[in-house]
Amino acid sequence: MNILTHYIQLFNGIAPSINKKIEISIKEISQLLYCTDRNSNLVIAKLVEQGWIDWLPGRGRGNRSRIVFRKNPTNLVIQRCKEFVKAGEIKEARKMISEHEGDVDSLRKQFDQWFESLFGFHVESVEEEKVDLLRLKVQFNLLASLDPLHAHLRSECHIVKQVCDTLVRYNKQTREIEPHLAFYWEHDQECKNWSFFLRKGIRFHNGETLTAHDVVYSLIRVKRTDNAYKWMMKTMSSIKAINEGEVAISFSKPYPFLLQILCDERLSIVPDGFDIETLLIGTGPFYLSQLNEFVIQLNAHSHYFKGRPYLDVVELWNVEEGRQDDDKPHDVRFGLLQKEEETSDRKQSRVLEWNVQYLTLNCKKTGPLQSIKLRQALTIMLDRQKLISELGGPREEIAHGFLRDSLKFEIVSQSVQQLLAESGYNGEVLHLYTFTDEDHQEDVTWIQQQCGKYGVHIESHYVEATELLQAETLEKADILHDSASLDEEIERNFLHIILARNSFIFCHMREEMKLYMEKSLDHLFEADSEEVRLTILKEIEKKLLDVCQVIPLYRNQARVHSDSMVQEATLNAQGWLDFYHIWFRRDRGVKS
Repeated sequence: MNILTHYIQLFNGIAPSINKKIEISIKEISQLLYCTDRNSNLVIAKLVEQGWIDWLPGRGRGNRSRIVFRKNPTNLVIQRCKEFVKAGEIKEARKMISEHEGDVDSLRKQFDQWFESLFGFHVESVEEEKVDLLRLKVQFNLLASLDPLHAHLRSECHIVKQVCDTLVRYNKQTREIEPHLAFYWEHDQECKNWSFFLRKGIRFHNGETLTAHDVVYSLIRVKRTDNAYKWMMKTMSSIKAINEGEVAISFSKPYPFLLQILCDERLSIVPDGFDIETLLIGTGPFYLSQLNEFVIQLNAHSHYFKGRPYLDVVELWNVEEGRQDDDKPHDVRFGLLQKEEETSDRKQSRVLEWNVQYLTLNCKKTGPLQSIKLRQALTIMLDRQKLISELGGPREEIAHGFLRDSLKFEIVSQSVQQLLAESGYNGEVLHLYTFTDEDHQEDVTWIQQQCGKYGVHIESHYVEATELLQAETLEKADILHDSASLDEEIERNFLHIILARNSFIFCHMREEMKLYMEKSLDHLFEADSEEVRLTILKEIEKKLLDVCQVIPLYRNQARVHSDSMVQEATLNAQGWLDFYHIWFRRDRGVKS
């Protein structure tokens, strides 16, 4: 038992208030602490040493000792919890609150108020300089992969975008590919041989200058390392540095789609010889200054070639209040804003995420889902509008597919009961796997109840992201519940969903579906028309929906609440804040 616990026991057993002399014997103290007189004397000595009590021992037979409590137990517990938090030990702080909230008045309320005050915008003094800091609560595994080539979850991709840059960038306003690290490019008539010319003077966060050798190293990693995104550079036949500022890339087939591919954060440029065992290094607007299971800290890159960010520091704290393994940062708040409506000192912006919650049905696994009749029955019994209405929250609208203007389901005319009878389903348990976060559990519980009404038995399995991405998990799952991230670059992101080796949809495809896709995509990669490419993608999506391998569910609405001092607090299509453009007015009562 620690000394703080002893103090609380004594205080609650003896003291009506602090700073008041109380007569007591060692024997009485031993009874309160459930220990020997010898141990009681040791405890008293430690408490005196801490300055928490004054102790005047009684002299002679019958003379009682006197004790004065100098510290409020609530303040002591709160102070210790603050020390835990500052050391990155939020679990320990919350454990201590739970242990003592029954003994100390208003303990949890005071701690929660202090803890909430840490988040939002602050101006802090660091080495006599004022630092503009944004601190946000998140609920995902901060130690997930920050190697660009292995980024899978939205959180990972978002951090990579803050730290790294790509050769070119997609402008969502103009819908054009724009220069970025490369200021110019050219290609032959067939789009098989490309040359990229790099800006001068761009520096990595470690101070080294970006050269063509870094680009070669970064892109060739796609071919030479084990990763889920090899499809992006599958036909690359050679890449070389012509000089310090020029890179030549050749492909075995025409590849007019290359520019869209090079916008992908997984093809971010890292230093030649980059080792993910160290902190990620890029050329982006922020650099990683701290990374552990508790916090990611991003500091402004003062020499960023596009202009320094206004924010000096961004901190993401993993508060672990219900893990969100697919890391949906819905309802991001700045400070202690409790109301949703806009007022003179607060405002709210919303974005309908192009992020589709869906189910994928394992068409490869031997079992009842081999029957398309059962898969069709599931698409009918899962009324998505009913799901949205009954569960509410950020669930905003039905998703008819992944692409914009996706066609609606062509619901078969047969009844659920008739389809089930023709499917041969005989009450077998279907195993549904998903992440552990709360909204996934809500969805799955609803799905179980709906299916149960028709006699279809669903057993749920909630697992961490690392386990869910394991091949054996994907193989034994009959159904997987996931969300697919699609932002403004809809073509490339849909290709990830159907081609990435760790995509749940890809892992549940039958071989004939993969062969069909491969033939279709040969034409897509050689097409220089967006209209042609989208037509091909819509045909693939329709095929997936027609065979009922995928059941799209809904799209979410993300919200950001901010004080009026906050400027440019915008959300991207995946519901994440754009750290680079945020700024705020210091004269509006910023916390410090």
